[in-house]
Amino acid sequence: MRPGVHERKWEPDSLSAFCRLSAGYFAITNSPRPFDATWRDALALALKTLRTEQRMDGSTPYRFNRPHGDPTDLVPNGGRGAPTRPNGMVHGAFRPSDDACTLPFNVPVNLALAAALEQVASVARAANAPDLAAVAQKLAAEIRAGAERDSVVDGRWAYEIDGLGGCLMMDDANAPSLLALPYLGGCKPDDPRYAATRRWILSADNPWWFAGKIAKGVGSPHTGPRKVWPIALAIQGFTSTDSAERLELIRMLAATHTGTYLAHESFDPDDPKVFTRSWFAWANTLVGELIEMAALDGLLE
Repeated sequence: MRPGVHERKWEPDSLSAFCRLSAGYFAITNSPRPFDATWRDALALALKTLRTEQRMDGSTPYRFNRPHGDPTDLVPNGGRGAPTRPNGMVHGAFRPSDDACTLPFNVPVNLALAAALEQVASVARAANAPDLAAVAQKLAAEIRAGAERDSVVDGRWAYEIDGLGGCLMMDDANAPSLLALPYLGGCKPDDPRYAATRRWILSADNPWWFAGKIAKGVGSPHTGPRKVWPIALAIQGFTSTDSAERLELIRMLAATHTGTYLAHESFDPDDPKVFTRSWFAWANTLVGELIEMAALDGLLE
């Protein structure tokens, strides 16, 4: 731990976002102009980091320790995380929520990462870096193989696993999440495992799904019980194939902004005036995207 480095929490989805942004830009513009030597060096370093955190030999240079910090920042085993059996997936110390992982293989993060690596491989080829494209493709295949082998329980995906048989059955509002997998390219929308996982996530069987008088949806350990997240409501809308469900979610969001016309981090589904974060750009952006999608589909006047 060093002063001046914020927050030093290793989350594989950070590198996934770099790959996904690169691929998204290239898909829209078909321009290789930004993907110069600096970008190629950045991709090479990202791939090297992901390879290191596969921990195929069981080792890692990464440690996280914050003495007297929040209990949600506790990374066990000397700051390395819980023991695992390496399976090709990438170890993470923290979730997209910034909470420490219970088990080091976060399944939605890894499946979204595999999709981002597959997408960025085409960018690397266009940037005259076929070697990096090959590494990205191989890494994606290894991640998917490990997830396929170890993360499916009773026909649905676990949220976190350790490769030793341990699994955590839940979902978190923060994306990448299991609910968000088709939105992020982690699986096909009609994948039967996703359908089974989605039904479970959006039910009281998921310990982090809450229903109240005004709203219902997925929350997060990050904010504790009885808090629904607008991010999760937006993700539910993106991944729904039912226009009525999508419209219901937009109405739910409209009924819970409490006159601010902003999406908060989380809110009490019985009393939306009880919320966390008056300003949360991530939630506002996703809710705006959902409204735009609904408008383009003719659901809104």
